[in-house]
Amino acid sequence: LLSRLSPLRRRYAKEKRIPYSYWLADSWWYYRGNTSGGGVTNWTARPDIFPDGFEYLTRTLGWPVQGHNRFWDRQTVYAKQNGGRYDFLFDMRSGYALPTTQVFWDDLMRNATQWGLRVYEQDWLDDEFDHFSPLTQSATLGTQWLAQMAEGASKSGLTIQYCMSYPRHILASVG
Repeated sequence: LLSRLSPLRRRYAKEKRIPYSYWLADSWWYYRGNTSGGGVTNWTARPDIFPDGFEYLTRTLGWPVQGHNRFWDRQTVYAKQNGGRYDFLFDMRSGYALPTTQVFWDDLMRNATQWGLRVYEQDWLDDEFDHFSPLTQSATLGTQWLAQMAEGASKSGLTIQYCMSYPRHILASVG
């Protein structure tokens, strides 16, 4: 349905001279787990949401995407512990997970540009820091995580929007 409505939305915006620059794909389009209360397991478009694919909708609308993401669930398919390719830390108490290598962010961001991502939105930053205990026990893990995310975005020509952030997140972004 969303794919069929896209041309109508684009035509309406053009007729009304609404200067859209992006469209926001919020948290409804990707896979989430249940060990963390809804953290991401796979940051790819669900076919029940986009039967023609994310690329089709982006191409039809002609607008780049701001893609929402939240914290990672320990069931994430990306983690080596779950058969994936990347190193993650797990917090068994909260069910959260955190990627720990640059290559993860490089691959995630590069792959996302293929379906039209131009702005990566990292949401739920407060929950990430409040519930993922390794971030509260390490003086460097938070900086490493944010720096790797920023480097991956930069390599792919993307920008990042932080949401539900603490001052520490903003300070880290200007360092």
